[in-house]
Amino acid sequence: MELDVVSIEYLENSARFADFLNVILYGGKQVIKSEDVFEADTTYHRIERKKTIDHNGNVSEKRKIKKNTADMVKKVVCDLCTTVWAIEEQTHIHYAMPVRILNLEASVYNTQWRNYAKKYRNEKLTDSDEFLSGFRKNDVLQPIITIVLYFGKQKWDGPRCLKDLLDMSRYPEEIRPFVNDYPLHIIDVRRFEESDLFQTDLKYVFGFLKRDENKDELKNYVIENKDFFDQISEDAYDLISVMSHSKELKEKKELNRKGDTYQMCKAITDMVNDGIEQGIEIGIEKQKIASVDRMQKKLGLSLQEACDVEEISVDEYEKTKALLQAELL
Repeated sequence: MELDVVSIEYLENSARFADFLNVILYGGKQVIKSEDVFEADTTYHRIERKKTIDHNGNVSEKRKIKKNTADMVKKVVCDLCTTVWAIEEQTHIHYAMPVRILNLEASVYNTQWRNYAKKYRNEKLTDSDEFLSGFRKNDVLQPIITIVLYFGKQKWDGPRCLKDLLDMSRYPEEIRPFVNDYPLHIIDVRRFEESDLFQTDLKYVFGFLKRDENKDELKNYVIENKDFFDQISEDAYDLISVMSHSKELKEKKELNRKGDTYQMCKAITDMVNDGIEQGIEIGIEKQKIASVDRMQKKLGLSLQEACDVEEISVDEYEKTKALLQAELL
């Protein structure tokens, strides 16, 4: 999907990724540097083995590979510690997200464990428990942390932990503590209150999307930050145009090119002005349709008579009303 591609391409930049973590972890303090961020595999495999015995007593084994893929995975080395960070980017609410993340992270840990087990196949583990585990007593796994980066316009009303998917009120209190929870880490881009702490252009991309629904506020924000929006990078331009669902910005992209950057300020203000004008026109059309309906109902006028008063044709009335009823206006 285009939405996934542009968001992944944008956050692939190590400086932005480090900036993102510095804000959500350290309140903007510059702890993680771009050189601390490394590429990592986004696909994790789990091999399932199933043994069967036929009627003659012959044993056969079937193997099936199951894949779990994250939108983006990075390794971050900080203070001599390595952490695996996965990003799952959502434009719609996923009502089973805790299970999805649980599956992903289990695959990552499973892969790490299996890598140890492969390593030890050719080594003689003298301890029977270590041999059985394929894992030494002092071996450690690298932690994985998954962030759900949510770009949707609707406020996230989905589950924020595994227990949100379980109706634990039906179960005895003695059982409840034994059910493990699994919290989600969700960054709701359009409602993220700390975007001004970013040091990279994440500040302006988040700032734009936070104001996307308020055209006047968006226009003022773009004008106030004209220096940025008139020399915006291509991947930031693409992310803004796609996540704001702006057909006009996408269509005029090449017209706004200036060398390696893009002049977006005029394009955005024109888009906002067009939207405001269109909104006014739609409002006038709605008023006319409502007036025609009232005149028919309260004054007993025919459809033709009521349309004549509002100076619209019957055909125009019927087409506009059909669009309104279909919520296309």
